[in-house]
Amino acid sequence: MGIDAGKNSADIVKVLELCRDVEAASAELYKYFAEIYSDHPELAALWRKTAKEEEDHAKQFVLALKMRREPFIDAIVIDGSKAENALKIVRSLNDMARKSPPGMLEALRAAIKLEKGLADFHMSTAVHFVQENQKQLFLALMKADNEHVEALEKFYQRLFVTD
Repeated sequence: MGIDAGKNSADIVKVLELCRDVEAASAELYKYFAEIYSDHPELAALWRKTAKEEEDHAKQFVLALKMRREPFIDAIVIDGSKAENALKIVRSLNDMARKSPPGMLEALRAAIKLEKGLADFHMSTAVHFVQENQKQLFLALMKADNEHVEALEKFYQRLFVTD
């Protein structure tokens, strides 16, 4: 299922790059949602915030790629085919949204579903670290995340209840 760091560093690089690309593609989707819902300031701000958090997640994978020569990754938990499939899904959502922009509730539902499906792609869960303090570093970087799935769900509930 995963990749042992001692066995194939090229596979680790590929998976880290795919995870980075998944996060970056998610950020692009949320930036687009912020753009098309700019006439709803609170929702647009939520989309921008979520996009920024996804960009931050992507930067964590960039950091991991830079640090990979140091003994800090013990194993990658996600296999390459799962990461490739996730990237295809996010890119497909981007394409579909641009061809036929979703309504606000539909966009929120899609983002919530996507975020729940991508939980394994955060650095703190995708990688087994050699030392606990290394994991703590990435957990600290994610702390500012503020659980964007919950924020999306709360906004969805507010819209759903008022519609």
